[in-house]
Amino acid sequence: MLRKELLDSLKHKYGGSISEVQNYCSQALQELDKLENAEEILALKHKEKNEMLSHAQTKFDILSKIRKQHALELEKNIEEGLKELGIEKAKFKVNFIKLANSIFDVNQYSINCLEDVEFLFSANMGEELKPLSKIISGGEMNRFMLIFKNILAQNNGSQTLIFDEVDSGISGQIAVSVANKIAKLSKKYQILCITHLPQVAAMGDNFYFVFKSQIDGRTQTFIKQLSEDEIIKEISILTYGSVDSKKLELTSELIKNNYIYKSSLE
Repeated sequence: MLRKELLDSLKHKYGGSISEVQNYCSQALQELDKLENAEEILALKHKEKNEMLSHAQTKFDILSKIRKQHALELEKNIEEGLKELGIEKAKFKVNFIKLANSIFDVNQYSINCLEDVEFLFSANMGEELKPLSKIISGGEMNRFMLIFKNILAQNNGSQTLIFDEVDSGISGQIAVSVANKIAKLSKKYQILCITHLPQVAAMGDNFYFVFKSQIDGRTQTFIKQLSEDEIIKEISILTYGSVDSKKLELTSELIKNNYIYKSSLE
């Protein structure tokens, strides 16, 4: 009778069956073993942690070396691209900022591990390199992004590049250089370009006009594909602000010359 009462008490306290009581006992013994051998287990975990961090340090050293090799290539390509777009004396540098001396300093490093990256820029000869985000002008930034997007597309396999007002803040010959650069890119990528510059707009292959209209007291946005005559008219308005026969003739000539230029590209 005492044995049955004991078993009933154990089942009531630790489970509804003998097997559940046995499972609880097994888990309790495991916990007890951990407590009795806590120092040895902790020492083993520290060893495993240090081995993992040492392995991570080796991998990070390799990653850092690769990053710095590609940074030199990026610097060269950015400077050459900016030179093509009229910033002749531009200097660009990828600056690596050390966050921690060792991978063991786990409270110091970020998602980028032991170093962070900052872009440094100078647009003119003799000027000190400074953080790009603080000193670059709007026009310079647009040209920088044109070059930067091109480099990214070459490496990530993108088939479409989108330029939204990438030509704002520029005009004249620089605008022509930007248009030529976009035309070259269009030989490899699909380009979607939003622009208000006639030099850039006239370089397009397909033209869409975005406009707003009021319907039933509400403003709505529409997009329309332009015909050949409409293309000449809209680019003429971009260029001269109005339309007449002479302006249409000059705009038509601009589009024709751009077509010849695009046809010459490989």
